[in-house]
Amino acid sequence: MRLPRRTPGSHRAGFTLIEVMVVIAIIALLAALGGPSLSAWIWKARLTESARNIERKMNTVRKLSMANNTRHCVVFTPDANFSNSGPSYFIDLAILEESAPGSGIWAAVAAPSELVGWTNDTTTEMFRGVSLEGGTNTDTLAGTNNCAGFLFNVQGFLENPATDFPTDCDGTTNAGASCARLTLIQKGLPEQRTLWVDRAGGIRFSQGPTIEPIPPS
Repeated sequence: MRLPRRTPGSHRAGFTLIEVMVVIAIIALLAALGGPSLSAWIWKARLTESARNIERKMNTVRKLSMANNTRHCVVFTPDANFSNSGPSYFIDLAILEESAPGSGIWAAVAAPSELVGWTNDTTTEMFRGVSLEGGTNTDTLAGTNNCAGFLFNVQGFLENPATDFPTDCDGTTNAGASCARLTLIQKGLPEQRTLWVDRAGGIRFSQGPTIEPIPPS
């Protein structure tokens, strides 16, 4: 009995059971090794992006104040349970505009849509597991003119009293520029991001509450 001849370029179709099992085993091993690292990377990415989101909103408010010749008030509400039973993963951001110049009467911004406000909690988590720390690493603002937050004037500077900027933030060992701090924490890992807001209305962020931001070039 003659066996069929292979034509040039022909090859065996499919895989053997052993080959499939080897591939599955390799994939499972890589998943087991990379799982914790991937999870930590995702938590860090959410934490960093939440800080950048706040930075973008603050910069937009500053520009809007100058463009519209209208004062704006940015109010943050930190996680009230942070200092008691740990973070409950809450941030509330309200952006208000003055109804008339110098009136000290504020109403929620209706436009643009990205400034309408932002709440991050266990129900509407925009950034899963991220909380605005309450307590020593987030400064409580006295504010002024009925604005219990950051008050941007029409020149884009902050009208808050000097006491609202208690922290050195010039990136050196000597006391220099003054800032207010907003510290975000991620429940998935012991890591923080701190936003530093200076009296000129500038905002930067660093890896944590004790690491000062790099000074602007």
